Amino acid sequence: MKLASTQYSLSTMTFEIYVSGCIEHPCVGCYSQELWDDNVGEELDDDMYKFLRYKIENNLHIIEMIMVCGGEILEKPKEEIIELLDFLKQYKKPIILFTRFEKKEVDKEILSKLDYIKCGMFDKTQLTDDNIQFGFKLASANQKIYKLR
Repeated sequence: MKLASTQYSLSTMTFEIYVSGCIEHPCVGCYSQELWDDNVGEELDDDMYKFLRYKIENNLHIIEMIMVCGGEILEKPKEEIIELLDFLKQYKKPIILFTRFEKKEVDKEILSKLDYIKCGMFDKTQLTDDNIQFGFKLASANQKIYKLR
């Protein structure tokens, strides 16, 4: 798995982690097409985990939630997803994962590591400005955030 970028969102007080790679491209009008390429970013190895640790620990006082999105993280090997989520759990902040998949398609072990999951493909025929859930503005009406704990 490759880490494409990180950023902090002031509007949601969320530390965002972007992974690259989206094998299928079903979301016409996807806002992150540059992350479809699996080769974007740096391999999530020990050095990148040290980088993440530095970024999170130095901003922990302003981080209220950690978001993992991409690309499509659920196309990555399950073991790598679990490793990342276990790493993030140590910070005791709610974790939300953004995916195009529906909740019933997500591995139960992965779900058990999350506090929230945003499910559903971006659908430009269902664009909306008022689909706000748990403080996140979702782009299309078919998308839903589930609170898991």
